[in-house]
Amino acid sequence: MEVAGELADFCRGTFAKLYPALAESARIVVVQKDDHILPQFSEQLRRRSLSILGRKGVKVLVNTGVSAIGPGWVDLSDGQKIVAGTVIWAAGVKPREVKFDQPVKTERGRLVVNEHLQLEGDEAVFAIGDLAAYFDPVSQAPLPALAQVADREAKAAAVNVANLLAGRPLKPFRYRSQGSLLSLGSWRGAGEVLGFHFAGRLAWFLWRAVYWAKMPTAGKKLQILVDWFLISFSPRDISLLPFTEDDIHQ
Repeated sequence: MEVAGELADFCRGTFAKLYPALAESARIVVVQKDDHILPQFSEQLRRRSLSILGRKGVKVLVNTGVSAIGPGWVDLSDGQKIVAGTVIWAAGVKPREVKFDQPVKTERGRLVVNEHLQLEGDEAVFAIGDLAAYFDPVSQAPLPALAQVADREAKAAAVNVANLLAGRPLKPFRYRSQGSLLSLGSWRGAGEVLGFHFAGRLAWFLWRAVYWAKMPTAGKKLQILVDWFLISFSPRDISLLPFTEDDIHQ
């Protein structure tokens, strides 16, 4: 959704000024296999996100899968064929297969771990991040493959490795989400933080502020602030190619 929002702004902004004939025919279609987008958000926030994307000209197809992709086209599970010059695949990641001497328990390719983040069947092995499937005690579902999950698991696993080597009791891992934020293009975003729902400009500013705060040094933070300030008053930096009307229709 973030890519779709950014592309929509690009097509309506800088791209439309430099290539008006191409921009008129450009369209952005998001294909979602599930019956809704943004599963981490509430139904109300999903509707508001769809509304923001719709105003930017983004079309979202739900309950629709991709059956085949070829040069300049995409076949959908409902029989539709989309003519597409550019296809962006955003279907998530698959963990790399790890070989063990004995069978291990997995969940859709991810290694199942216990409450101490140890591998089920071999407590000398710890697994975290996208490779690990830790089942939340409340929801009984594996935690999503997100950066904030991996960050918390890494800290907990490091403590437990040290405790294991020192012969101390291991600490059970517990995860509590701090929320989710995403950008839906320039000046628009959506998110849930500590039970509060945001959509629009405030969510976009929060999204930027969170990522800015995570930068490692003061120098990097200052550099980013300067870049953001300059970008606010200048168009996107792209290359202008000498297209003609004949090139467009070929």
